[in-house]
Amino acid sequence: MLKGKKGFTLIELVIVIAVIAIVIGAALPRLSGYRARQLEAGREKQEYVINKAIKQYYALTGAYPDAENPKYYTDGEFDDVKFAEDIKKKTGAMIDAAAYEITYYETEHDGKPPYTADVALP
Repeated sequence: MLKGKKGFTLIELVIVIAVIAIVIGAALPRLSGYRARQLEAGREKQEYVINKAIKQYYALTGAYPDAENPKYYTDGEFDDVKFAEDIKKKTGAMIDAAAYEITYYETEHDGKPPYTADVALP
C-alpha cells in the first residue's frame, strides 16, 4: 500500500477475489446435491408416516383401507390424494398427499408386506 493514500492496491484486491473464488469452488460441489438429498429424505419420511398411519387405521377400525373403495377413485382412476386424506382424517397423521405420488398395495410387493404404500416424487 502506498504511503499517504487510502485504499487497496490491485494485488490486494486480486488476492481477496482469488480467496473468495477458492471458497466458493470448494462449497459448490457439496451444495449441488443438497436439494436432491432433501427431497429424498422427505419422501422417505412421508413413506414411513403413511405406512404407520395405515397400521393405525387398522388399529382404529379393525380393517385395512380397501383399495377398491369407490370413494378413493376419480374418473375410474385410483386417487392417491383422496386415499391419503381419508387415512389422515381417521388417524390424524401428517400426510402431505399433494406433494407425493402414493401407491397402495394390498398384497406383498418388492419384499414388503401387504397393506403398505410406496411414496414417490412426482
